[in-house]
Amino acid sequence: MNIKNITPVFDGAIPLILKYCRKLKIAEFINNKVEYDKTRRIISPGTAVEAIIANILSNRRPLSKLDEFYEDTDVEKYFGKNITAKNLNDDTLGRALDDLYSIGAKDTFSTIAIEGVKIFNVEVKSIHADTTSKTVYGQYSSYSKDEECVKIQYGHSKDKRPDLKQLMFGLACTGDRTIVSGEVLDGNTSDKTWNTGFIKKIRTVADKLDMNTLTYVADSAAVTTDNLDAVHECGLNFISLMPSTFNIQKELKEKAYTSKDNWLDIGKISTKKEAAEYKIQSFIDEINGRKYRFIVCYSSSLDNRKIIALKKNISKEKTNIEKIIKNFEKQEYYCEKDALSEFHRFVEDNKLNFHIIDGTVCSEERKKKKVGG
Repeated sequence: MNIKNITPVFDGAIPLILKYCRKLKIAEFINNKVEYDKTRRIISPGTAVEAIIANILSNRRPLSKLDEFYEDTDVEKYFGKNITAKNLNDDTLGRALDDLYSIGAKDTFSTIAIEGVKIFNVEVKSIHADTTSKTVYGQYSSYSKDEECVKIQYGHSKDKRPDLKQLMFGLACTGDRTIVSGEVLDGNTSDKTWNTGFIKKIRTVADKLDMNTLTYVADSAAVTTDNLDAVHECGLNFISLMPSTFNIQKELKEKAYTSKDNWLDIGKISTKKEAAEYKIQSFIDEINGRKYRFIVCYSSSLDNRKIIALKKNISKEKTNIEKIIKNFEKQEYYCEKDALSEFHRFVEDNKLNFHIIDGTVCSEERKKKKVGG
């Protein structure tokens, strides 16, 4: 054996990633959906997508340099005889991504994700849905006329960069963070409007999983009249945080505060030494004629934080008003009537949350100075 003919390879996590790709039958699913000339393509669309996934989940390189990423790996072992890293060029990947788009990337992703849930026996009692944003640099002044094409544009930035354009991503995961559905969205997509359409799609996901019941979990942005209607139409169980835009939130809090004997002490839900203690009250009430169960939650930690914040606000208000009063006290008026009138105006203009302004008018006689000789 000539040692000069031996080429070292550095596979890293690639074999493990591709093993899971093949267990999920990703390439097989894509190739069965795409119509392509097998005699003219060395690498199938599904295999190209597998190569992209392995790159993203390991030592990621730009897709335009994917051939460089695979230069020091055993490409033949992974993708087939006589296939080299040079075959994984941007032309191959570009065609594969076009093929994926043509068969519907969103539906393809969700179908494969659900198949993975079945293959690995992932328990799905609830689905948690939310969006996130990804900011990008550059103008992106034009985009495809295709209505299905995602538009990179300004929107509510969760990255705290409103000066940059962005994409949005909507994801639905199980309680243990296994993704079951997802989609790429326009940069200005609102959480509220996105949830309406996504709720209906989740019902389809539930049917594919042969589930009789499904709990949809989302943040308070999902609680709108339209979304509550969508949840009702789909027959989903729904858990969220009630936003203050509904008057019933304040009403239920007040009802809980006045029913002090009805609190259920559930104690700590964390093993940390200074973990908060919780109490809850349950109510059945209506929104637009439909009954819902509401849980009002009391946290000792939140209570302490509110007290600290309250003391801070009281102190801040006191410091600010003392400075204003000090300047006001220096002013003089021609008569007591003018001084009282100005004092009442001062109190009206400086309404306070935690303090009361009171005062008296002090009179002082002064001799009028003579003018001239």
